[in-house]
Amino acid sequence: MRIFSEAHYHFISRRRTAYGISGVAILCALGAMVANIFLLGSWQNYGVDFTGGTLVEVRFSIPMTAGDLRDALGGSGAPTI
Repeated sequence: MRIFSEAHYHFISRRRTAYGISGVAILCALGAMVANIFLLGSWQNYGVDFTGGTLVEVRFSIPMTAGDLRDALGGSGAPTI
């Protein structure tokens, strides 16, 4: 039993169109990477899942400054805030 017994797909005749679409997609991706160099300073914006480490988000009921947090976490040896 053949599901597509009368199927006639012209893959080879459409190859130049596929080359063009692939080329445009590659050029767009390269353009986005170059734009990230100027906007972010690196090819990609790596999140905590690729750079390693731990991300902790904390909310306070009273206003806190970064200096207050550094003092509470150990002064100059405190983690990045």
